[in-house]
Amino acid sequence: MNKFTIVILLVTVFGTYCQTLEQRENNNGKKRDRKKDRIQDRCGSSCCERGQPGLNGSPGAPGIPGATGIPGRDGLPGLQGMPGMQGLQGLTGKPGHPGPQGPRGQGPPGEKGEPGPMGLPGPPGLGPPVLMELSDSEATYRSLATPAFTAIRTRGLACHPGQQMVISFDSIATNIGDNFNSTHFICPRNGVYFFIFHITHSRDPKVELVMNNECIVSIHGDSANRHQQSFSNSAVLELRKGDLLWLSLSSDHSLSGDTLNLTTFSGFLISAI
Repeated sequence: MNKFTIVILLVTVFGTYCQTLEQRENNNGKKRDRKKDRIQDRCGSSCCERGQPGLNGSPGAPGIPGATGIPGRDGLPGLQGMPGMQGLQGLTGKPGHPGPQGPRGQGPPGEKGEPGPMGLPGPPGLGPPVLMELSDSEATYRSLATPAFTAIRTRGLACHPGQQMVISFDSIATNIGDNFNSTHFICPRNGVYFFIFHITHSRDPKVELVMNNECIVSIHGDSANRHQQSFSNSAVLELRKGDLLWLSLSSDHSLSGDTLNLTTFSGFLISAI
């Protein structure tokens, strides 16, 4: 037996084996078909596969509510909570606007008050003072004492348009012989006298030293910077008994006063003649 014969024999056997497997598979398929046909005959349908789900049914009517149950017992009270922390203090609000003034009361008037203190003396007149008759003792004192005085003004003097003002002095530091009466010096006897005056003002003062209605010397200051400045002048005069001297503030001028004693008027006898 040659190789070719062996190959043909193997091919023939293998083909027979394949036909047997195919025939067996066909028989099994027929058995499955017959089983399927029996199942179709039993359910009466050509397909036993599950169909699509149907639509939901309408909701049923609500049932009758049940009877109310017996109320339960009250629970035990809870424990008291801890106190909370104190809050921050708020900002102080702005004070409100004062309200309108209330109506005046209708009560009876009060009792009459005590009289007030006496006011300051008014400014002196423009003319020379009236000479008073002196007693013998006063005349003797004036004739023997050496005349000397220093007067001080601490109050202002307002402007008086159109008229001269005699300057009065409210503080007398020295008045030997009592010859100065707050405005005028009355010459007690013949002699040579020295007079000096200082004026302090912050604007435009004009002051004259007057003897028997005649201007002897004067000052005229002008403080452009509105600061207080002092001005002064002096004179040596020969006087007769009864002559009058005073300081006069010119019209349309004013005089400032203060407590520093800056405005003064002084005079004294140098020698008798």
